[in-house]
Amino acid sequence: MLLTTAGCLHFLQIPSTSHLARRLLALGPDLAKLRPINARIVRIFVAAASLLILGLGVTVVWRAKEMAFTPLGRTLCVLLVVFWSARAAAQIWLRGVWPRDAHGNFWYFALLSVYLTIAVFYLGAVCS
Repeated sequence: MLLTTAGCLHFLQIPSTSHLARRLLALGPDLAKLRPINARIVRIFVAAASLLILGLGVTVVWRAKEMAFTPLGRTLCVLLVVFWSARAAAQIWLRGVWPRDAHGNFWYFALLSVYLTIAVFYLGAVCS
């Protein structure tokens, strides 16, 4: 159950990132300031990271039993604990420059909660 829930939470990444990039953080005007090659590289990195996160979420949901009971699955769970913990740490590091209005505060803490929840669920799966 922990793994299935953690895998499903991966799917919150794309809508939240898309909303934040366009609305709250206004990434578009910042990307427009970059040279075209650099703007495309940033877009490629964002797309690749999004695809990887979604793909891992699908894999975890689809193969939760193997994730919990095989050495490879448990190793992947450890990697995901480290990844989502690092993402939560990055969110904390961003606090100093994150928008402080009510909308910004909501998204800051919502994302931090999601990242920490995912990390804790993977940790719970590893420790069980």
